[in-house]
Amino acid sequence: MKKNRLTALILAAAMTLALAACGGGSAGTPAPQESKEPPANTGETYNLRMSIMYTAGTPGFEFCNWFADRVSELTDGKVTVQVFPGSQLGDYTATFGELIQGSLDLTWESVAIEYNPKLNLVGAPYVVANWDEVKYAFNTESWLGQFVNGVMQEQNVRQIGVAPGGFYGIGGKNVGDLNTLFDLDVAQNVLCRVPPATSAIKTMEALNFTPTTINYSDLYSALQTGVADCWYGGSVDLNYDNFRDVISYYVAYNYLNEYYPLCISEATMAKLPAEYQDAIVQAGKDATENAYNTMYDSYYDYFDKLRDYDIEVIEPTDEQLATMAERVSESVWVDLEELVGADNINALRDFTEQMHADLAK
Repeated sequence: MKKNRLTALILAAAMTLALAACGGGSAGTPAPQESKEPPANTGETYNLRMSIMYTAGTPGFEFCNWFADRVSELTDGKVTVQVFPGSQLGDYTATFGELIQGSLDLTWESVAIEYNPKLNLVGAPYVVANWDEVKYAFNTESWLGQFVNGVMQEQNVRQIGVAPGGFYGIGGKNVGDLNTLFDLDVAQNVLCRVPPATSAIKTMEALNFTPTTINYSDLYSALQTGVADCWYGGSVDLNYDNFRDVISYYVAYNYLNEYYPLCISEATMAKLPAEYQDAIVQAGKDATENAYNTMYDSYYDYFDKLRDYDIEVIEPTDEQLATMAERVSESVWVDLEELVGADNINALRDFTEQMHADLAK
């Protein structure tokens, strides 16, 4: 009997060592990739798949395809990127999980905060107030870009570009009392859909809305049936392109310009020869500038499109916007410290102060 127990213990120990040798980690989170020399260029061609949220005909679809064309151009057609629009490959949270595992090559979608709570930082409200600040902050070289990439690198994902989502407001059939929308001391008795992110929930609470968490894939039907009165998470373009038939109002709170990272799986990157890796990084940098120009050039036209579709657009005065920005950011940024770390929130404050100083020169 003792001999059998001893044998079982030895076998168990051997299995544990074997698993450790294979790099076994927690489920769903692979061990970090070991750096190794990229393969030699043998003339092989590579077809990469990229998931995007944007639907055909939208500005986002346009700049995603521009990136794919740029990759092909820089690699003489040896690397092609097949774009799958409209979340065909799954919700952005699921596709980011595939990036981590290496079963998907690229995404250009919302930040999936479910995989690391530190990414709630990109949802901090009122970080940027105008398009000059967006250009300063939304790139891979800025403090914000380096912070996002650092977190993603822990999950075997690399950020190679960024796009702005436009300044976000609230769209819906019912957005509350139209006379007190910008008075933060008056509660709006409506249900506002938010994604399952602490930053979004806290922002809506600070704006005096009642948040209700609903996945983006279920949002249209939720607005259509009245499960939610309005929604957080979209600029004028998304409200027009995807929800114009189920909203009557758009309120330009400008609480966020969403940070859309262009990401590639490190597992995919490791399969590519060095010159193709460099080409993809360069294409991501070039696509960042193109995405900014595309979104900026189309942003203000969408206000007219909403009005032409008989959707009432409500905008705050500069004074009202400044007051909301100060109160909401003071409240929500403190709430986010527990999730992202007080040091990161302090670094964000330093970054925004430096941004204001640099742009004032």
